[in-house]
Amino acid sequence: MNITRNIAKLALAILVTMQMSCGDGASSDGSGVVSASAGDDADVLVGTEVTLDSGASTSVTSITWTLESKPTGSSARISNSTEVMATFTPDVVGSYVAQLSINDGASTDEITITAKNIVAAIGVPSNSSVTAGTLFSTAPANFVELDETGAILSADSSEVAPEATIASYNWEQIAGPSATAISDTTSATFEFTAPALSDFQGAADVFKWAVLPISRDDRKLTFKLTITDDSGNSDITTADVYLTDGDNEIPTSSGLYTVGVGTRVYLSGPSLKAPSTAITDWSWTLTQPSASSATFADSGTTTSIVQMPSFIADVEGTYTIAYTSTSGEVTTASTISVTAANYVGVGTVGDTTPVAPQCGNCHDGSVQPDKLTGYLATQHAEIFEDSIDSYLAPTPYQWEFHTVGYNEDADNGGFDDLVNDALFIFPDNGMTFTDFITDEPDVAVLANVQCESCHGPGGAHNGNPTKIDKSVSIAGVCGQCHIQEDSWSNSAHNSTGVSHGSGGYQTSWLGSGCNRCHTGRGFVDYVDALADGEAEADAIAAQASVTSTTDTGAFVGIQCAACHDPHDATNHKQLRRQGEITMLVDGSVVDAGISATCYTCHDGVYTYGKLSCDDDNDGTNESVCLSADQIAVGASRQVHYNPQAPVLEGKGGLTDLDGDGEDDLTLDENSFHTSENFVLSEVTGNDALSATNDKCVTCHMATAPSSEEEGYKHLGGHAFKLRTGHSIGHLTADEEDGEEEEEAGSLELVSSCQSCHLDVDESFDREARADYDGNGLIEGIQTEVKGLLYALTTKIIENDGGDVITTTSGTTLTDGEYTVETLGYTSTSSATKGWRIATDTIRRAVWNHNLIVRDASLGIHNAAFTVQLLQGTYTAVDGNSFATDYPDATLR
Repeated sequence: MNITRNIAKLALAILVTMQMSCGDGASSDGSGVVSASAGDDADVLVGTEVTLDSGASTSVTSITWTLESKPTGSSARISNSTEVMATFTPDVVGSYVAQLSINDGASTDEITITAKNIVAAIGVPSNSSVTAGTLFSTAPANFVELDETGAILSADSSEVAPEATIASYNWEQIAGPSATAISDTTSATFEFTAPALSDFQGAADVFKWAVLPISRDDRKLTFKLTITDDSGNSDITTADVYLTDGDNEIPTSSGLYTVGVGTRVYLSGPSLKAPSTAITDWSWTLTQPSASSATFADSGTTTSIVQMPSFIADVEGTYTIAYTSTSGEVTTASTISVTAANYVGVGTVGDTTPVAPQCGNCHDGSVQPDKLTGYLATQHAEIFEDSIDSYLAPTPYQWEFHTVGYNEDADNGGFDDLVNDALFIFPDNGMTFTDFITDEPDVAVLANVQCESCHGPGGAHNGNPTKIDKSVSIAGVCGQCHIQEDSWSNSAHNSTGVSHGSGGYQTSWLGSGCNRCHTGRGFVDYVDALADGEAEADAIAAQASVTSTTDTGAFVGIQCAACHDPHDATNHKQLRRQGEITMLVDGSVVDAGISATCYTCHDGVYTYGKLSCDDDNDGTNESVCLSADQIAVGASRQVHYNPQAPVLEGKGGLTDLDGDGEDDLTLDENSFHTSENFVLSEVTGNDALSATNDKCVTCHMATAPSSEEEGYKHLGGHAFKLRTGHSIGHLTADEEDGEEEEEAGSLELVSSCQSCHLDVDESFDREARADYDGNGLIEGIQTEVKGLLYALTTKIIENDGGDVITTTSGTTLTDGEYTVETLGYTSTSSATKGWRIATDTIRRAVWNHNLIVRDASLGIHNAAFTVQLLQGTYTAVDGNSFATDYPDATLR
């Protein structure tokens, strides 16, 4: 049974009873299918009588209710246990599991009733002028208009146990575009101003003019309410509120420049120009096809001056939108072209042979490279078939996500239009996929997720590449269906390049080696070149030409299709890379498993093979840097921001600091995290956990917090973060300060460690095995590493031979608190090359310090390697032993 929590039922604190239809009290749909339905789970107050209702069951001849489990100390019993409607009264706080068995066990179902001292419930606003369900088959009942001021959430329907009183309320927004609090967040009612359409902008959208992607969860606000009584008991509940635009439900928008006829297109005017100057005016002019009467919704004309105008592409053809801004970077008119077309299908459903203009007719290798064979092996190609057993009549909500072009507000040959033309109604008793393609072949043409779901309708394509779209760089394409996009938007992948030098990103970065890890298109081209056997330098060159014009939306970030290949199911979850990978930092080959995609960029190398080294300091490049050692002594930029893969593998540390060919320190230890035996199922004895060493994925994609837990959609899963400052949701969080916020984040997903480390309860800084920094205390491992970094910083600055190292950089200690930063040079100018005054030994020591700083885990990834590297580097700087200076330290 798919169990969902229903807020209205919680407000009543009792299960809603179902209407009976059969004379003996059993329901029947005439299908003869025996099915037990115990109803939905619910929360109730202790002492409240609960009605159990089997009325939704079918083909019933006998009924038996049993209380399968109850809290310790409870004496609750079910009354009328053989009747359609049974009752019991929870007498102890906790969970009660009731099982329904019909027809002597022919079918069973369970329901969980949770008895509490408080049942929190949220009353939410509803815009009565909205006709719900045109876009949402599940028809959400709660709506608020964009920019609406004074929307109110209420806790008045919440209940507390007799003789108790509510001591406090706490309201938080935990997902969706940020609302603005008007009232106190600790009152029984909460008033807010709904977000504007501009709040839908992602990290890239704030810098560019584009079609705005609107994902499945972008138009939904999720609020959490925590209620506590005077005895300290508390309860949490959540509620969703959907945004509307002019009393219309807001549809998803892929962000593609090819759309279905009848689709509403939202345009995104940037709010910033590089690097951070605000744009305050926007000008748009729409030129439509001759048969079109399209106008901008805000003005009713073909011109608009709002930041985010929209129009409906009402006929087939090309819509040209000119844009300018006197306060922005674009001061002369540039244009966006949007093509509206009808859907044609891939042509392979039911093993049919594609015909023109269906996609499979050309993209099977006969005319264009074969994308069809790989696609047919993906789950997208069979999701309708795989899910048909779960579809419920008359209009399964999954049709929105499991078909092509589903939009009941548009007439463009999409799946819903084929359903209407064929007068097809999904039968109450279900049907098989074989029956579906046999009985409804004209409808089945657009079943499953097909090419046009990701590239836009192909009715105008006919081989013209300007009449179809690419989608590698647009997360909104996947966000039409996949709710993971909501978590991804809170990850650093969504803002790669914006956090560091957004101005440079828009100018010099596009078209450079940085594309390898800063744009989706660049990453895909790089990986494809490697897969074709090209050398590293050639693979980098293959992706260096990516610009904002070669791929729609190719501006910033690593989107879904960068890591997951929509056309190839060879690897786990359709990942671009899996298995063995060459570590760029030393050329070694490791098996990174399903984290090979992560290793590709988290390698700590800026542009491998492209850093020139001026060995004799005469301004002429004699060689190309190919090793970590050459980069350390011959390039000012040192370690890039992302050396997590080398550190996890115990690689990248420099051992010959004086360059005499003899190692000055030994690196022969690695933590268990590095071992091939780091397999959760084997380590924990829990077969439900992974049976492979998933490396990065093991922890960074750990089970994310639920909607009732802190860090919801900001930790684990596709947020990838294990630490965040988003402890209390959007209402008080600064969304634009993501990097600083993460660095200072106080909320940690310690559950990612608890499968193995039961002692990790609040912080990753679990007690170290020994005193490694020699301060006489055994502290948390991260604190020990901070102490080592501080000691190494001090040693390097003392020995830099001419104050070349910036004395305010590196790891510092103030009032007992460490601040961890990279060591920097007083000058990195290519003209003065002041940093070259430092000895090679100092530069290599700086590399080792910065490798650990920029790994950012402070020993969690590989504690043994980290401790060895820092202690050994300290000694190698000038030969004075770390053990001598810190006699209390345990050496590794």
